[in-house]
Amino acid sequence: MNIKRLVVVFVVMFSAFCVSAQKSLEVYIDDTTGTPTNIRSAPNGKIVGSLPDTCIYMLDIKNPQNGWWAIDDNSVFGICSTDTTFDFSSKCKTAWIHYSVLGFSTRNYGGQRYVLFSQPSEKSAENFAFTEEIGLRPLDFKKGWVYVETYDKKHRGWIQLENICSNPLTNCC
Repeated sequence: MNIKRLVVVFVVMFSAFCVSAQKSLEVYIDDTTGTPTNIRSAPNGKIVGSLPDTCIYMLDIKNPQNGWWAIDDNSVFGICSTDTTFDFSSKCKTAWIHYSVLGFSTRNYGGQRYVLFSQPSEKSAENFAFTEEIGLRPLDFKKGWVYVETYDKKHRGWIQLENICSNPLTNCC
């Protein structure tokens, strides 16, 4: 096999892996209620655990259902006085969390113009445009796009995954 063909095969394999690998979305908990964040056994189901508001939490979520997200691998990573992983697998098959306590920020640190689109495409209508860094809450995601709601709940739309930062401790530069 010549080198050109080998490179093409590698690129196709890597691309397929990246597309199939995006089954979860990285977020952090941004619960502004002043109370511990509840983790549930099902969407709006029984509370199986609570996360104290004394830590910073990061998690991977998947399978959105009417405002609820399944927590990927049933675990939440907390940065407290010591790093901790909260595992809910002993209490339920799948742990769930509501979108209203999840967040990430945009990556337009230099004042770039970002847009929330009506569909997951840059060719669709613009729902909201902004130049400042803002916080967003995830509602859905697919193929490199995330459907979001602004923290003030005034705007919804699709934003490219590459334009968000899911780390509450850095600016993702």
